[in-house]
Amino acid sequence: MKDINDVIINFFNDNATILFFCCNLSGQIKYTNRFTERLMGSDIIGKEISSIFVDFFNAFRLEDFLSDRDKLYLLNVSTASGLPQTFYFRFYRTGDSILAIGETDSEEMDNLRRNLIVLNSELNNLTRELHKKNAELKKLNELKNQFLGVAAHDLRTPIGAIRNFSEFLLDETRDMLQEEHVHFLTSIKSLTEFMLQLLNDLLDISAIEAGKLQLTTEPVDIVDVIKESIEITGIFAQKKGISVAYSFQSPLPFVKADPIRVKQVLDNLLTNAIKYSNSGTKVSIKAESVEGFVVVSVEDEGPGVPQAEMEKLFKVFSMTSIKSTAGEKSTGLGLAISKKIIDSHGGKIWLEEGRTVGARFLFSLPIAH
Repeated sequence: MKDINDVIINFFNDNATILFFCCNLSGQIKYTNRFTERLMGSDIIGKEISSIFVDFFNAFRLEDFLSDRDKLYLLNVSTASGLPQTFYFRFYRTGDSILAIGETDSEEMDNLRRNLIVLNSELNNLTRELHKKNAELKKLNELKNQFLGVAAHDLRTPIGAIRNFSEFLLDETRDMLQEEHVHFLTSIKSLTEFMLQLLNDLLDISAIEAGKLQLTTEPVDIVDVIKESIEITGIFAQKKGISVAYSFQSPLPFVKADPIRVKQVLDNLLTNAIKYSNSGTKVSIKAESVEGFVVVSVEDEGPGVPQAEMEKLFKVFSMTSIKSTAGEKSTGLGLAISKKIIDSHGGKIWLEEGRTVGARFLFSLPIAH
Protein backbone atom coordinates (compact mmCIF):
# COMPACT_ATOMS: atom_id res chain seq x y z
CA MET A 1 0.00 0.00 0.00
CA LYS A 2 1.41 3.42 -1.03
CA ASP A 3 1.92 6.12 1.55
CA ILE A 4 -0.99 8.53 1.47
CA ASN A 5 1.34 11.47 0.85
CA ASP A 6 2.67 9.78 -2.32
CA VAL A 7 -0.87 9.20 -3.45
CA ILE A 8 -1.71 12.88 -3.02
CA ILE A 9 1.40 14.01 -4.92
CA ASN A 10 0.62 11.68 -7.83
CA PHE A 11 -3.02 12.69 -8.03
CA PHE A 12 -2.20 16.39 -8.04
CA ASN A 13 -0.01 15.90 -11.12
CA ASP A 14 -1.54 18.01 -13.93
CA ASN A 15 -1.21 15.15 -16.40
CA ALA A 16 -3.02 12.59 -14.25
CA THR A 17 -6.46 11.74 -15.67
CA ILE A 18 -7.74 10.89 -12.22
CA LEU A 19 -10.41 12.58 -10.14
CA PHE A 20 -9.13 13.72 -6.77
CA PHE A 21 -11.08 15.39 -3.97
CA CYS A 22 -9.90 16.39 -0.53
CA CYS A 23 -12.79 17.10 1.85
CA ASN A 24 -13.21 18.00 5.47
CA LEU A 25 -14.96 15.51 7.74
CA SER A 26 -18.38 17.01 6.92
CA GLY A 27 -17.83 16.34 3.21
CA GLN A 28 -17.08 19.89 1.99
CA ILE A 29 -14.50 19.92 -0.83
CA LYS A 30 -11.31 21.83 0.18
CA TYR A 31 -9.15 21.30 -2.92
CA THR A 32 -8.78 19.06 -5.94
CA ASN A 33 -6.50 18.53 -8.94
CA ARG A 34 -6.47 20.30 -12.32
CA PHE A 35 -8.03 17.39 -14.22
CA THR A 36 -11.01 17.41 -11.88
CA GLU A 37 -11.47 21.17 -12.31
CA ARG A 38 -11.33 20.87 -16.10
CA LEU A 39 -13.85 18.05 -16.09
CA MET A 40 -16.26 19.34 -13.47
CA GLY A 41 -15.75 23.11 -13.44
CA SER A 42 -13.54 25.46 -11.43
CA ASP A 43 -16.35 26.34 -9.01
CA ILE A 44 -16.30 22.90 -7.41
CA ILE A 45 -14.31 24.05 -4.36
CA GLY A 46 -16.60 24.56 -1.37
CA LYS A 47 -19.33 22.24 -2.62
CA GLU A 48 -20.53 19.19 -0.74
CA ILE A 49 -18.98 16.08 -2.27
CA SER A 50 -22.38 14.40 -2.27
CA SER A 51 -23.60 17.03 -4.79
CA ILE A 52 -21.13 15.94 -7.50
CA PHE A 53 -22.52 12.41 -7.74
CA VAL A 54 -25.55 11.45 -9.81
CA ASP A 55 -27.62 10.00 -6.99
CA PHE A 56 -30.93 8.70 -8.37
CA PHE A 57 -32.10 7.46 -4.99
CA ASN A 58 -30.94 10.44 -2.91
CA ALA A 59 -29.24 8.00 -0.56
CA PHE A 60 -25.56 9.05 -0.70
CA ARG A 61 -23.86 8.91 2.74
CA LEU A 62 -20.10 9.61 2.80
CA GLU A 63 -19.54 7.53 5.92
CA ASP A 64 -20.88 4.44 4.13
CA PHE A 65 -17.80 4.48 1.82
CA LEU A 66 -15.13 4.78 4.53
CA SER A 67 -15.37 1.32 6.08
CA ASP A 68 -13.10 -0.38 3.53
CA ARG A 69 -10.38 1.82 1.98
CA ASP A 70 -9.44 -0.80 -0.64
CA LYS A 71 -12.96 -1.33 -1.94
CA LEU A 72 -13.90 0.13 -5.32
CA TYR A 73 -17.25 1.92 -5.76
CA LEU A 74 -18.67 2.45 -9.23
CA LEU A 75 -20.18 5.97 -9.20
CA ASN A 76 -21.41 8.53 -11.76
CA VAL A 77 -20.29 12.15 -11.47
CA SER A 78 -21.84 15.29 -12.96
CA THR A 79 -19.55 17.10 -15.42
CA ALA A 80 -19.42 20.69 -16.68
CA SER A 81 -20.72 19.51 -20.07
CA GLY A 82 -23.92 18.23 -18.45
CA LEU A 83 -23.13 14.60 -19.35
CA PRO A 84 -22.42 12.20 -16.46
CA GLN A 85 -19.26 10.06 -16.46
CA THR A 86 -18.53 6.84 -14.59
CA PHE A 87 -15.49 6.30 -12.37
CA TYR A 88 -14.27 3.70 -9.87
CA PHE A 89 -13.83 5.46 -6.52
CA ARG A 90 -11.85 4.72 -3.37
CA PHE A 91 -12.38 6.72 -0.20
CA TYR A 92 -9.72 7.32 2.49
CA ARG A 93 -9.76 9.08 5.83
CA THR A 94 -6.52 10.69 6.96
CA GLY A 95 -6.50 12.92 10.01
CA ASP A 96 -9.17 15.56 9.69
CA SER A 97 -9.54 15.03 5.93
CA ILE A 98 -11.30 12.59 3.61
CA LEU A 99 -9.79 11.77 0.23
CA ALA A 100 -11.92 10.57 -2.71
CA ILE A 101 -10.04 9.19 -5.71
CA GLY A 102 -11.81 8.25 -8.96
CA GLU A 103 -10.25 6.48 -11.92
CA THR A 104 -11.45 4.67 -15.01
CA ASP A 105 -10.89 1.02 -15.79
CA SER A 106 -8.84 1.12 -19.00
CA GLU A 107 -9.86 -2.39 -20.08
CA GLU A 108 -13.51 -1.65 -19.45
CA MET A 109 -13.22 1.67 -21.29
CA ASP A 110 -11.65 -0.08 -24.29
CA ASN A 111 -14.48 -2.59 -24.30
CA LEU A 112 -16.98 0.24 -24.05
CA ARG A 113 -15.37 2.08 -26.97
CA ARG A 114 -15.40 -1.09 -29.09
CA ASN A 115 -19.06 -1.68 -28.25
CA LEU A 116 -19.89 1.93 -29.10
CA ILE A 117 -18.16 1.60 -32.46
CA VAL A 118 -20.14 -1.56 -33.23
CA LEU A 119 -23.40 0.01 -32.09
CA ASN A 120 -22.70 3.17 -34.09
CA SER A 121 -22.07 1.06 -37.19
CA GLU A 122 -25.30 -0.86 -36.64
CA LEU A 123 -27.17 2.39 -36.08
CA ASN A 124 -25.83 3.81 -39.35
CA ASN A 125 -26.92 0.65 -41.17
CA LEU A 126 -30.38 0.85 -39.62
CA THR A 127 -30.62 4.54 -40.48
CA ARG A 128 -29.76 3.85 -44.12
CA GLU A 129 -32.30 1.04 -44.21
CA LEU A 130 -34.92 3.30 -42.61
CA HIS A 131 -34.29 6.01 -45.22
CA LYS A 132 -34.65 3.39 -47.94
CA LYS A 133 -37.94 2.10 -46.48
CA ASN A 134 -39.25 5.64 -46.05
CA ALA A 135 -38.47 6.40 -49.70
CA GLU A 136 -40.30 3.23 -50.75
CA LEU A 137 -43.29 4.09 -48.54
CA LYS A 138 -43.38 7.62 -49.95
CA LYS A 139 -43.42 6.25 -53.48
CA LEU A 140 -46.16 3.75 -52.63
CA ASN A 141 -48.20 6.49 -50.95
CA GLU A 142 -47.88 8.66 -54.05
CA LEU A 143 -49.02 5.76 -56.23
CA LYS A 144 -51.95 5.15 -53.88
CA ASN A 145 -52.99 8.79 -54.02
CA GLN A 146 -52.63 8.80 -57.79
CA PHE A 147 -54.76 5.65 -58.08
CA LEU A 148 -57.43 7.06 -55.75
CA GLY A 149 -57.50 10.31 -57.67
CA VAL A 150 -57.82 8.65 -61.08
CA ALA A 151 -60.40 6.13 -59.86
CA ALA A 152 -62.51 8.75 -58.11
CA HIS A 153 -62.35 11.12 -61.09
CA ASP A 154 -63.30 8.40 -63.62
CA LEU A 155 -66.14 7.10 -61.45
CA ARG A 156 -67.76 10.48 -60.93
CA THR A 157 -69.07 10.76 -64.49
CA PRO A 158 -71.01 7.45 -64.68
CA ILE A 159 -72.29 7.74 -61.10
CA GLY A 160 -73.35 11.31 -61.74
CA ALA A 161 -75.23 10.13 -64.82
CA ILE A 162 -77.05 7.46 -62.78
CA ARG A 163 -78.08 10.08 -60.23
CA ASN A 164 -79.32 12.44 -62.94
CA PHE A 165 -81.28 9.67 -64.70
CA SER A 166 -82.92 8.53 -61.46
CA GLU A 167 -83.83 12.12 -60.63
CA PHE A 168 -85.28 12.62 -64.13
CA LEU A 169 -87.36 9.45 -63.86
CA LEU A 170 -88.68 10.50 -60.44
CA ASP A 171 -89.65 13.95 -61.72
CA GLU A 172 -91.18 12.82 -65.00
CA THR A 173 -92.79 9.47 -64.24
CA ARG A 174 -93.51 9.45 -60.50
CA ASP A 175 -97.30 9.53 -61.05
CA MET A 176 -97.14 6.60 -63.45
CA LEU A 177 -94.99 4.33 -61.27
CA GLN A 178 -95.97 1.98 -58.53
CA GLU A 179 -94.97 2.93 -55.00
CA GLU A 180 -92.36 0.18 -54.92
CA HIS A 181 -90.72 1.50 -58.10
CA VAL A 182 -90.65 5.04 -56.71
CA HIS A 183 -88.97 3.67 -53.60
CA PHE A 184 -86.33 1.93 -55.74
CA LEU A 185 -85.58 5.08 -57.74
CA THR A 186 -85.41 7.18 -54.56
CA SER A 187 -82.92 4.72 -53.06
CA ILE A 188 -80.84 4.78 -56.24
CA LYS A 189 -80.75 8.57 -56.20
CA SER A 190 -79.84 8.68 -52.51
CA LEU A 191 -77.08 6.08 -52.85
CA THR A 192 -75.54 7.73 -55.90
CA GLU A 193 -75.51 11.10 -54.11
CA PHE A 194 -73.65 9.49 -51.22
CA MET A 195 -71.20 7.83 -53.64
CA LEU A 196 -70.55 11.15 -55.36
CA GLN A 197 -69.84 12.78 -52.01
CA LEU A 198 -67.48 9.94 -51.14
CA LEU A 199 -65.66 10.30 -54.47
CA ASN A 200 -65.32 14.06 -54.00
CA ASP A 201 -63.94 13.49 -50.49
CA LEU A 202 -61.47 10.88 -51.78
CA LEU A 203 -60.24 13.35 -54.39
CA ASP A 204 -59.72 15.97 -51.69
CA ILE A 205 -57.91 13.57 -49.37
CA SER A 206 -55.68 12.40 -52.24
CA ALA A 207 -54.80 16.00 -53.08
CA ILE A 208 -54.14 16.85 -49.43
CA GLU A 209 -51.88 13.84 -48.81
CA ALA A 210 -50.00 14.55 -52.03
CA GLY A 211 -49.43 18.13 -50.87
CA LYS A 212 -51.46 19.47 -53.77
CA LEU A 213 -54.24 21.23 -51.87
CA GLN A 214 -54.39 24.55 -53.68
CA LEU A 215 -55.73 27.67 -52.03
CA THR A 216 -56.54 30.90 -53.79
CA THR A 217 -56.72 33.34 -50.90
CA GLU A 218 -58.17 36.82 -51.03
CA PRO A 219 -59.98 39.21 -48.67
CA VAL A 220 -63.31 37.48 -48.05
CA ASP A 221 -66.50 38.63 -46.37
CA ILE A 222 -67.21 35.60 -44.22
CA VAL A 223 -70.84 36.70 -43.80
CA ASP A 224 -71.45 36.23 -47.53
CA VAL A 225 -69.91 32.75 -47.41
CA ILE A 226 -72.07 31.78 -44.40
CA LYS A 227 -75.26 33.04 -46.05
CA GLU A 228 -74.46 31.14 -49.24
CA SER A 229 -73.82 27.94 -47.28
CA ILE A 230 -77.09 28.36 -45.35
CA GLU A 231 -78.99 28.86 -48.59
CA ILE A 232 -77.77 25.50 -49.90
CA THR A 233 -77.88 23.36 -46.74
CA GLY A 234 -81.05 25.10 -45.52
CA ILE A 235 -83.07 23.05 -47.99
CA PHE A 236 -81.91 19.91 -46.22
CA ALA A 237 -82.80 21.48 -42.86
CA GLN A 238 -86.32 22.45 -43.99
CA LYS A 239 -87.05 18.88 -45.08
CA LYS A 240 -86.23 17.70 -41.54
CA GLY A 241 -88.12 20.52 -39.83
CA ILE A 242 -84.96 22.10 -38.43
CA SER A 243 -84.49 25.87 -38.27
CA VAL A 244 -81.17 27.57 -39.00
CA ALA A 245 -80.37 30.87 -37.27
CA TYR A 246 -77.29 33.05 -37.60
CA SER A 247 -75.86 36.15 -35.91
CA PHE A 248 -72.76 38.23 -36.60
CA GLN A 249 -70.67 40.73 -34.75
CA SER A 250 -70.95 44.04 -36.60
CA PRO A 251 -68.83 45.25 -38.25
CA LEU A 252 -67.00 42.01 -39.00
CA PRO A 253 -63.57 42.31 -40.69
CA PHE A 254 -62.73 40.43 -43.87
CA VAL A 255 -60.66 37.25 -43.59
CA LYS A 256 -57.78 36.10 -45.76
CA ALA A 257 -59.17 32.90 -47.23
CA ASP A 258 -60.15 30.80 -50.21
CA PRO A 259 -63.95 31.33 -50.30
CA ILE A 260 -64.65 28.02 -52.08
CA ARG A 261 -62.70 25.99 -49.53
CA VAL A 262 -64.15 27.87 -46.55
CA LYS A 263 -67.64 27.25 -47.89
CA GLN A 264 -66.73 23.55 -48.13
CA VAL A 265 -65.90 23.58 -44.41
CA LEU A 266 -69.12 25.39 -43.55
CA ASP A 267 -71.19 23.05 -45.71
CA ASN A 268 -69.68 20.08 -43.88
CA LEU A 269 -70.27 21.49 -40.39
CA LEU A 270 -73.83 22.58 -41.22
CA THR A 271 -74.67 19.28 -42.90
CA ASN A 272 -73.36 17.38 -39.87
CA ALA A 273 -75.33 19.57 -37.47
CA ILE A 274 -78.54 18.97 -39.43
CA LYS A 275 -77.76 15.29 -39.90
CA TYR A 276 -77.57 14.66 -36.14
CA SER A 277 -80.47 16.93 -35.12
CA ASN A 278 -84.10 16.04 -34.56
CA SER A 279 -87.10 17.77 -36.09
CA GLY A 280 -88.14 20.89 -34.19
CA THR A 281 -84.63 21.78 -33.05
CA LYS A 282 -82.38 24.66 -34.11
CA VAL A 283 -78.90 25.01 -35.61
CA SER A 284 -77.15 28.29 -34.71
CA ILE A 285 -74.26 29.96 -36.53
CA LYS A 286 -72.25 32.81 -35.03
CA ALA A 287 -69.23 34.81 -36.20
CA GLU A 288 -67.11 37.26 -34.23
CA SER A 289 -63.69 38.89 -34.29
CA VAL A 290 -61.24 37.58 -31.67
CA GLU A 291 -57.60 38.73 -31.40
CA GLY A 292 -56.66 38.88 -35.09
CA PHE A 293 -59.00 36.09 -36.18
CA VAL A 294 -62.63 35.70 -37.13
CA VAL A 295 -64.14 32.76 -35.22
CA VAL A 296 -67.16 30.98 -36.67
CA SER A 297 -69.22 28.52 -34.62
CA VAL A 298 -71.86 25.99 -35.66
CA GLU A 299 -74.01 24.73 -32.79
CA ASP A 300 -76.78 22.12 -32.77
CA GLU A 301 -79.17 20.66 -30.20
CA GLY A 302 -78.41 17.02 -30.97
CA PRO A 303 -76.90 14.33 -28.73
CA GLY A 304 -73.38 15.79 -28.89
CA VAL A 305 -70.12 13.83 -28.99
CA PRO A 306 -69.19 11.54 -26.07
CA GLN A 307 -66.07 12.70 -24.26
CA ALA A 308 -64.39 9.34 -24.78
CA GLU A 309 -64.84 9.59 -28.57
CA MET A 310 -63.61 13.16 -29.12
CA GLU A 311 -60.17 11.91 -30.13
CA LYS A 312 -61.77 10.24 -33.17
CA LEU A 313 -62.80 13.60 -34.60
CA PHE A 314 -60.81 15.11 -37.50
CA LYS A 315 -59.23 11.74 -38.35
CA VAL A 316 -59.59 10.05 -41.74
CA PHE A 317 -62.35 7.40 -41.88
CA SER A 318 -62.93 7.77 -38.14
CA MET A 319 -66.54 7.99 -36.97
CA THR A 320 -68.21 8.17 -33.59
CA SER A 321 -71.02 5.98 -32.30
CA ILE A 322 -73.59 8.79 -32.71
CA LYS A 323 -76.27 7.87 -35.26
CA SER A 324 -77.88 10.32 -37.67
CA THR A 325 -81.53 11.05 -36.96
CA ALA A 326 -82.87 10.13 -40.42
CA GLY A 327 -80.48 7.39 -41.52
CA GLU A 328 -78.13 9.75 -43.38
CA LYS A 329 -74.78 8.22 -44.24
CA SER A 330 -71.32 9.63 -43.54
CA THR A 331 -68.05 9.14 -45.41
CA GLY A 332 -65.92 9.69 -42.31
CA LEU A 333 -63.79 12.17 -44.26
CA GLY A 334 -65.56 15.51 -43.91
CA LEU A 335 -64.04 16.68 -40.62
CA ALA A 336 -60.56 15.46 -41.59
CA ILE A 337 -60.75 17.46 -44.83
CA SER A 338 -62.12 20.49 -42.99
CA LYS A 339 -59.21 20.40 -40.54
CA LYS A 340 -56.67 20.26 -43.38
CA ILE A 341 -58.34 23.20 -45.10
CA ILE A 342 -58.46 25.36 -41.97
CA ASP A 343 -54.89 24.41 -40.98
CA SER A 344 -53.71 25.42 -44.45
CA HIS A 345 -55.26 28.84 -43.89
CA GLY A 346 -53.30 29.29 -40.66
CA GLY A 347 -56.42 28.85 -38.55
CA LYS A 348 -57.72 26.26 -36.13
CA ILE A 349 -60.81 24.04 -35.92
CA TRP A 350 -62.06 22.38 -32.76
CA LEU A 351 -65.02 21.03 -30.82
CA GLU A 352 -66.05 22.82 -27.65
CA GLU A 353 -65.67 20.48 -24.68
CA GLY A 354 -67.71 20.18 -21.50
CA ARG A 355 -71.13 20.37 -23.12
CA THR A 356 -73.93 18.13 -21.85
CA VAL A 357 -76.31 18.78 -24.76
CA GLY A 358 -75.56 19.33 -28.43
CA ALA A 359 -72.28 19.94 -30.22
CA ARG A 360 -70.54 23.23 -30.98
CA PHE A 361 -67.82 23.21 -33.62
CA LEU A 362 -65.67 26.31 -34.10
CA PHE A 363 -63.02 27.39 -36.57
CA SER A 364 -60.86 30.49 -36.91
CA LEU A 365 -59.48 32.33 -39.94
CA PRO A 366 -56.87 35.12 -39.93
CA ILE A 367 -58.14 38.64 -40.54
CA ALA A 368 -57.06 40.15 -43.88
CA HIS A 369 -54.71 43.14 -43.62
